[in-house]
Amino acid sequence: MRYYLGYKKRFYHINLVNCRKKIRRNIHVYTQKSFHTGIAYTAQFLYNA
Repeated sequence: MRYYLGYKKRFYHINLVNCRKKIRRNIHVYTQKSFHTGIAYTAQFLYNA
């Protein structure tokens, strides 16, 4: 039982770490995309103005 709990805890920790990495990568991609679309919108706005 004790071994099972230790294994479960370790598995949970690995999942948590992977989740953090995934979230960080998603935030990075999202900020890059929004940054580029922001530039595109600004350029279009200036071009139309």
